[in-house]
Amino acid sequence: LLPHALAELAAASAGRRAVDDVAGLLRGEVRAGMVTGCALPGFFDAIAEFSAEHPGVRTGLREGTSADLVEAVREGFLDLAVVGAHGEPAPGLGSLVLVDEPLIALRRRDADPPAVLALAELCAGPLVTLPVGAGIRAALDAACAGLGPQPRPAFEASTPEVVAGLAARGLGTAVLSASMSGVHPDLVRVDLVPAPTARLEVVWREPPPGPAVRRLLRHVRAHLG
Repeated sequence: LLPHALAELAAASAGRRAVDDVAGLLRGEVRAGMVTGCALPGFFDAIAEFSAEHPGVRTGLREGTSADLVEAVREGFLDLAVVGAHGEPAPGLGSLVLVDEPLIALRRRDADPPAVLALAELCAGPLVTLPVGAGIRAALDAACAGLGPQPRPAFEASTPEVVAGLAARGLGTAVLSASMSGVHPDLVRVDLVPAPTARLEVVWREPPPGPAVRRLLRHVRAHLG
């Protein structure tokens, strides 16, 4: 009788999980995060589509630095987040890489900047960067660590637009990701050698905590994967 009893117990357990999944999609909660200043329409579309499909699930979104968001996901305060990252993925987290690209420098167009700039020369000059905790800033600091003193940015700002605006006024060289090269018309892209890289990715605890989070991740993959 043992094999039959085990099969019955497994079926009962599966039934309970199915009921919990339905309940979670009727009255659950999903807490999402996004790195400050990141305009990602596909992510907003995924949340809106999920909310329309499951109106009983409360959804929320808050901004922050990548480091703070990753920690919030690991501690369970957030269910998933869009963050900037570099190096090895954080342990215990699943991830969906959206962009993996090099960092670049941006200098004033009227200053006749070079096409290529050595990373060591960049790190020694006045910089305008994102703050500590941003993925791009972490990638820059890690790349400059073996070249001498850590860079000390003259100005820090929480959004790429403000970083570019400060650099356009001659206050330093902006450091952003390659996809942000057109963020200001008065700035010209300067490639770095060697070029640090940074990622934009969605992270969540593995395995995903609950049916609502799993369902939202399906929408995220559909729009951004």
